[in-house]
Amino acid sequence: MTKDFPTTLSMTIVEYCQNEMIADFIWAGDSRGYVLSDMGLAQVTKDDIDDSVDALDNISNDGVLTNVVSADGNYILHSKQIKIKDKIIIFNATDGCFGYLKTPMEFEYLILQTLLSSDNIIEWRDKLKSQIRQYTGDDHTISLVAIGFKDFNEMQDYYLKRAETLYEHYIKNLKNCTQDEIDTLWNEYKRTYYGKA
Repeated sequence: MTKDFPTTLSMTIVEYCQNEMIADFIWAGDSRGYVLSDMGLAQVTKDDIDDSVDALDNISNDGVLTNVVSADGNYILHSKQIKIKDKIIIFNATDGCFGYLKTPMEFEYLILQTLLSSDNIIEWRDKLKSQIRQYTGDDHTISLVAIGFKDFNEMQDYYLKRAETLYEHYIKNLKNCTQDEIDTLWNEYKRTYYGKA
């Protein structure tokens, strides 16, 4: 696919409407919109790629993009709306943030580990950027908004149990896994990963 000035896009508009918090996810390409709840990371958007591969397959078999924003105006902006009921972090990320890790579980753990090891939101931002720079082979952009938390400490407390569960069930087991074992872990993890999609 040849385009003039191509780029991917993922953005979220969050608004309070009639006593409800609504999040509208808009995207094109393989940049992704996510929610992070106490149940874990969930990909809300769907990648515009040539095959029906899932998030794990797309890491090792980088699919060909079938839709990107471009100067010629020939593209589609997808959208999905979800209601926000609980405390949550909404974020958008380009593939440079998640596409160079072995699994989507590691991307969630990176977010949680940097959150829990930081003293404030500025330090979290800096640690997250620094960690992504260490492994990525691409340009990268990540933005987020935390909803429902009175302060940074409350957010850390809220995600502590999830980080512990993620580590015990997935991360510590990934270090010496065969591909079949990774596939088994992914099949369990993706039940909630695609929960909002």
